[in-house]
Amino acid sequence: MISANDLRSIPIFHVLDQQVCERFSATAADLWLNAGEWLVHEGQPSSFYVLLQGSVAISKELNGRAQVLHTSPSGVYFGEVPIFLGSPSLVSIQAQEPCRVAKFKQQQIQELVRNFPLFGEALFAVINERLSMVQGIAKDTPSARVQLRGETKDRDCHTLRSFLFANRIPFEWHPANAANRDQPIEIEIEGKRFDGEVSLRRIAEALGLPTHPTLHCYDFVIVGAGPAGMAAGVYAASEGLSTLIVERAAAGGQAGSSSKIENYLGFPGGISGDELSGKAYRQARQFGAEIILTRQVTSIAHDSKRFCISIDGSETLHGKVVLIASGVEWRRLRAEGVDRLLGRGVFYGASRTEGSLLNGKQVYIVGGGNSAGQAAMFLSGHAAEVHIVVRGPGLAASMSRYLIDRLEAKGNIHLQTHTVVDKVEGEESLERLVLRKQALNCGVHLVTKPADALFIMIGGDARTEWLPLEVERDSNGYIRTGQQVSTWSLPRSPYPLETSIPGLFCAGDVRSGSIKRVASSVGEGSMSVSFAHQFLEGMPDS
Repeated sequence: MISANDLRSIPIFHVLDQQVCERFSATAADLWLNAGEWLVHEGQPSSFYVLLQGSVAISKELNGRAQVLHTSPSGVYFGEVPIFLGSPSLVSIQAQEPCRVAKFKQQQIQELVRNFPLFGEALFAVINERLSMVQGIAKDTPSARVQLRGETKDRDCHTLRSFLFANRIPFEWHPANAANRDQPIEIEIEGKRFDGEVSLRRIAEALGLPTHPTLHCYDFVIVGAGPAGMAAGVYAASEGLSTLIVERAAAGGQAGSSSKIENYLGFPGGISGDELSGKAYRQARQFGAEIILTRQVTSIAHDSKRFCISIDGSETLHGKVVLIASGVEWRRLRAEGVDRLLGRGVFYGASRTEGSLLNGKQVYIVGGGNSAGQAAMFLSGHAAEVHIVVRGPGLAASMSRYLIDRLEAKGNIHLQTHTVVDKVEGEESLERLVLRKQALNCGVHLVTKPADALFIMIGGDARTEWLPLEVERDSNGYIRTGQQVSTWSLPRSPYPLETSIPGLFCAGDVRSGSIKRVASSVGEGSMSVSFAHQFLEGMPDS
């Protein structure tokens, strides 16, 4: 229990008399931390902390990575700045050695400031000093870790920009002159020119992103870092399982590119896909999950005790339980010219990096699902006009009502029904679309329209051909689980989310019969951990 003498050992409490210190010390939480334990993470709700014993490291995420600002010995306090700014914690605080901390609620500190002027004066003097320090950090921190120069409609440059954005790496892009389209992409990372082959893995390694596993065997290996995979990673790691997530691109999957998810529980103002995936990524890492990027699982073999997992680059590792949460790939549009102009005005999905490039432009979106609707809402803030092209009579069968209402209220969004893209045209980049329209009682006719960008969002295809043949799939390649499984080798029934191979689970969009929503994927990923525990409890000792 915190005593009055404990508080009075801290200089700022010298201005309070013994009786006041006794009253407030009786209400303080007495926290004991081990070395390496976190007191608070950046972005969490803040309290007022007084460090009575030990030392802590203060860190902040700057330009996409955590940086230690300084270490502090006993006798200091933290948390007053976000309390009086009404913001979450601005920094993370981690014990460097065994520590003892007094924790006060926000209201307690506000009462001290209100009723004891000398305490308030001392506290606000320190707040001013710390705000000046924050100003200095902001002034000295470069605006971006990566400087990128490349032609606007260069496919490789677009891929790299999308990769950096999806992984929340701040970058500055300097569009090259279109006349110099044969000039290679120029990349500078933290002041150093990047030379050699431009591949996403080499860029990731140069940025310090994890690309290799640190262990040879894990309790739980997750394939894919979309909403299902990230949710599984958070719960598995928080419950003590050694956890590895293997992701070929960036955390978040297709959901990570959503401009705003407005019907996700707990976010009445909506949340962007990259913000949601960024928070999930940090949360999983905080609990100890490993996440390796730009790596792809190429095959899985199994015996009675564990799975052998091969990843590209000739690396192998082992897992006691495996979760397939690889999601789906955008379904390809079978229209003439699409492949030739891919990345040069034609895109699968809608990255938010493209918004500022489309100011005053004519934009077309093929697809009638929620992802297409969210993209249309975002792009309508930049483009002169956004045209949604659907094969059917409308959006009601495939899009949430709230989103349809938003689209109808936007004056520069136009819905084109009974229409398909027949051909895309252009010399070096997209210039025109040939649309095939089915008019009532008028037959089919072709219309050519000028277009600056085409975003294709017509659903997804499961890519599960790399899995063992004994993994049961439906006619479209989606993985069967639980009661859907017809061939089974154990006396017990398969757990929900368990595939036809015991210990191999599946969650999210790639699962047969799944509901294609972020919330349901998060729920399935979370549930899979409970079933993984049950499976591990029944495993024979190795």
